[in-house]
Amino acid sequence: MGMLFFDCRAMGDYSNYMWSVRDWRTDEMYVVLDNREQGIYRNLIDECWVSGSISNDMEILARFVHEPLDYFVQVWSKIRHKFRSLSNGKMTSSRLLEDPRRLTTARQQARNKASTAAKARWNKVRQEKELHAQPMLGALLEAPQIQIQIQKEGERNGEESSLPEDLSTPENNSKTEDPSFANSKPKFAKYRPEFLKFWELSTRRGSKVDAQREWTKLKPDEVLQAEITSGMADWRKSEQWQDETKQPHISRWLKRGGWEEIVPSSNGHRPETDAIRIERAEKRAKEIFGK
Repeated sequence: MGMLFFDCRAMGDYSNYMWSVRDWRTDEMYVVLDNREQGIYRNLIDECWVSGSISNDMEILARFVHEPLDYFVQVWSKIRHKFRSLSNGKMTSSRLLEDPRRLTTARQQARNKASTAAKARWNKVRQEKELHAQPMLGALLEAPQIQIQIQKEGERNGEESSLPEDLSTPENNSKTEDPSFANSKPKFAKYRPEFLKFWELSTRRGSKVDAQREWTKLKPDEVLQAEITSGMADWRKSEQWQDETKQPHISRWLKRGGWEEIVPSSNGHRPETDAIRIERAEKRAKEIFGK
């Protein structure tokens, strides 16, 4: 007999078949037809989806649904209005014209939903990476080697610090929204005036940032500032420090309390006592601060 069906607009992919229980239960044929008639109608609808069309020959259709011709003709009179004729002489279901549009809409909605979910996941991952990276950056900048390099770069450029403004000023540090990150950032405050006076009188050896950190830890009042400055002046005059290789970094000198150490004497004179040094420090404080 040849081929029964003509592939007009075959859907091919059974997984995309839009027929559902809800579609069937709301179809008028579900109420009008009995079970045997429903089977015939459903088989023809399914074939339209798979092959794109069905034959308009009653004998061919009757053989396809495995029913006697006279019985099929009776059923066809009930379901004929559900099928439309095509220009090639075949027929197709009216549903076949509507289902592709429904399928396209469903696919677009699924793509939009997937895209929205993917963006949400990506934003969450990015925020987590930034949150973890910020404390790591703060810890990296706190490393002594990095600070020494930053300070040396600033000194080569004739600046006090080569750090970007947003990292060197406490005001800009408050811009971050994460309080845990704000606490983890290194604090590079501007140099204190009393520290700068001491630094200019020192050998200026080592990191200026580290030196101010140790200075800040001491919290020196006017008397202690004068004592530290006086001690530095004594050590700079010492024979030992004339050799630059024997000069300690200022930060280390402050950390170990170098101003309290006895300066070696090269002329045989007896080293100063603590009382003499304190008296001299108080005198020096009056000269500096005018009190």
